[in-house]
Amino acid sequence: INGDLPVGEDITLTVTAFNREPYVTAIPVISPDGPYMVFEDDVIDDVSGGNGNGMIDYGESVILGMELKNVGPDTAYNVSAVLTESDPYITLTDDSEAYGDIAGDFTTAYIADAFAFDVASDAPDGHIVDMLLTMSETGRDSVWTSNISLTTHAPVLEYLALEINDPTGNNNGVLDPGETAELIVTLQNLGSGQADIVT
Repeated sequence: INGDLPVGEDITLTVTAFNREPYVTAIPVISPDGPYMVFEDDVIDDVSGGNGNGMIDYGESVILGMELKNVGPDTAYNVSAVLTESDPYITLTDDSEAYGDIAGDFTTAYIADAFAFDVASDAPDGHIVDMLLTMSETGRDSVWTSNISLTTHAPVLEYLALEINDPTGNNNGVLDPGETAELIVTLQNLGSGQADIVT
């Protein structure tokens, strides 16, 4: 690689081979010394505040487990993390967490109940929630940020069909004068979220 590397940003690594699908990944550029914290993974916990399916559904209260990684060679001391967002469908109810010391050389630290938020009851299906995770060492100038994207899920109900059941009439599937019949309505859910207690 020619020139100075953009410390704190990502470079793209592409691996190709004959008759194979290319592998493309982002690699963070870090300083050769000191700690360097990055977001590693998150876990959705909606057991107590939702339906327990591990997805961010409309109207749920979600606990967000989060794993951080120190990709620098040195220990990060007294690490704290703050989550911020400006999404109209999300309300943070726990936006900060203390992680303590995290050793270097790709050591991870996970806290199951690091953050929490409420999802609006009108959150649309497939809505992307962008959050900013700011990590720092207490009492030091070291600050690192990572962008996190989460997806909300909701049902999208649509009318599919109507069937007339008239066995006490002439049973021809048509609502004729004087008949009593059942109207069987079929709906479909085009969304990725579960529809509960549909009326």
